[in-house]
Amino acid sequence: MDTTLPLLLLLLPLIAALAARIVERRRRVVAAVGLTGVAALAAVVIVAISRPGDPTATVLGRTLALTSPARGLLLLVYALTGGLFALHWCRPVSRSFVAVALVALSPLAAALLITPPGLALALLAVALSVAAIALYGGRYAAAGAAWRAFLLAVLGLLPLLWAAWAQAAGQGGVALPLVMLLATLLLLGGFPFHSGLRGLARWSPPGALALVLGPVQIVVVALLFGLLDLTPAARAATEFQTALRGGALLSALLAAFLMHRERSAAGLLSGALLLDAGGLTLAALAPGAAGLAVALAALMGRTLSLLLIALGLSWPSGGKGRTNALRRALLLYGALSLVGVPLTPGFAGRWTQLLLLGGAWPWAAVLFVAALGVAAWTMWRVWSDEKNATVEAVLIPAPATVEASGAPTVRRAEWFAALLLLALSALVGLFPALLTALAARLAG
Repeated sequence: MDTTLPLLLLLLPLIAALAARIVERRRRVVAAVGLTGVAALAAVVIVAISRPGDPTATVLGRTLALTSPARGLLLLVYALTGGLFALHWCRPVSRSFVAVALVALSPLAAALLITPPGLALALLAVALSVAAIALYGGRYAAAGAAWRAFLLAVLGLLPLLWAAWAQAAGQGGVALPLVMLLATLLLLGGFPFHSGLRGLARWSPPGALALVLGPVQIVVVALLFGLLDLTPAARAATEFQTALRGGALLSALLAAFLMHRERSAAGLLSGALLLDAGGLTLAALAPGAAGLAVALAALMGRTLSLLLIALGLSWPSGGKGRTNALRRALLLYGALSLVGVPLTPGFAGRWTQLLLLGGAWPWAAVLFVAALGVAAWTMWRVWSDEKNATVEAVLIPAPATVEASGAPTVRRAEWFAALLLLALSALVGLFPALLTALAARLAG
């Protein structure tokens, strides 16, 4: 039985994706299929945890091992993806979102389970190509941004393939730090390779954006940091550390400058994503489980932030009373969390990033905090202004439910989901140690 567990993680998502495709016209049935699929995948991982040893399987001469680190990461990926399927239950993300997300879960799992690093990176490229379809989401305007993001990610995998070969051959030399730096910046969207984020923030479905920048990015980070751990000389190089710290600081300052000039929510979201991506690159400075824990805390906070924004954007605009107040609370709290303001889910990851930056450059940490302040103030000014019509310009909201009177409505179940998500996010914001402790445990 143990030998079949890794294979189930590859086959179950594809079977669920086929079922979702068959019933694609019935949104809530599709969401139920997706939730059932990730629940079954999580159950497989839990069964593996209850068994002694690491379940393994051999496919075409390659070994798939469900190791302890892979189990924790997969549970996190399935939990976050389940949250996005719940969002699709409330409001449609895109017509094929659930099916595409399920298909992506298969190569993502294979990338974490397979032993040769080179083949794992090839499977990750397959997952990224599927994720690009989710970013497209049937919107013609999003095609260019999705293609650009996929191209940058694949370009980031090429240096990692060379690094994996060089590590196995005992080569690399002085070029290795530069190669690993290039891969880190390309894969994490750091400065100056942040151009893909701006188009995605404006045109891609917000739920798909949360999928690609959250669960998918977790697997990207795990493989990237695994290769960094195999090449400690590259991470310890002065040029590598200086470039990452300088790039993160420039990302924050540029994001604050761009956001201060913006009057549209789309521009604010793209600036916040740039700031967040720059901060995420700082996690690569810490070796071993410490660096992965910093990255996981940041990615969990990012996913919660984007989920809040996506749910708020999917609600009908122009409403009044409590519905409009709750919608604005979702948008504003999610936006401030993406920046990393205290008392939000994004603060836990941002604080650990500041510690990594300030440990060597205290003055840089001060500038980074100042950039965060400018970004947060701009977010508050634009997103909380009820007279500012540009708030509705960010992304294309999903179609609203319309009553017989013609007024857009929000069902009670959607109210409950929004309040539950806000309560969970506020709990993490009040007790950031919950998020950092979970990230540390998952990182091993």
